[in-house]
Amino acid sequence: RDSAALARVLHHLGVLSDLRRDDVAARHWLEAEVKLVRAANDTPRLARALNSLAIVTRNSGDLLRARELLIECLIMREELGDPGPISVTICALGIVAFDEGNLDEAEAYFAKSMAIDRERGDVAGIAVNAGNLAALALARSEPERAAPLIEEALGGFLELGDREGLAEALERTAALAGRSGRPEEGARLAGAASALRDAVGVPWASAYDRERIERELASMRSAL
Repeated sequence: RDSAALARVLHHLGVLSDLRRDDVAARHWLEAEVKLVRAANDTPRLARALNSLAIVTRNSGDLLRARELLIECLIMREELGDPGPISVTICALGIVAFDEGNLDEAEAYFAKSMAIDRERGDVAGIAVNAGNLAALALARSEPERAAPLIEEALGGFLELGDREGLAEALERTAALAGRSGRPEEGARLAGAASALRDAVGVPWASAYDRERIERELASMRSAL
């Protein structure tokens, strides 16, 4: 019982540190949680801890370690059989693949996660995967594929009141406008997204996210 309580404390400390974008502290607390729940042979908690640690590890730039953690987590979650957590981990593997530049692999993961979330009616999961697939389409210079996906992501995040998701969707909408020959509109949308981040205190999750959207916005600004 004491071990489970301590694991919860460590997890919350890790999540709070991640929200503050303190990757060093987040990894410290989550690694401690993983060690504790592994010793307790608590598979559900270990899977959750591994997934959380993998996300923080990815955000800090260690993609290889993040992939290893997610694969271990996915094996456990598939054995447990709960589709929601399975979808979360598959989506995270897609993000790591995207960061690595493995676009085909990333798309396969996102599509698989999206299929699970559509079957479950998971609005949050659908919005996240739509946004990820839109970012992938933009990276492939396919704005016509990105447009309906961004619209779906925006609708989901608006329904949920997810301000971080809305900021990301606005940034992708700005990039889409630039790719579609509307740089002035894109600049206004980029400004709105930046203002939203500042207003609600939503920083970037990782350097990969910032660099990806900055590349898109830089291309748009050059057309102004």
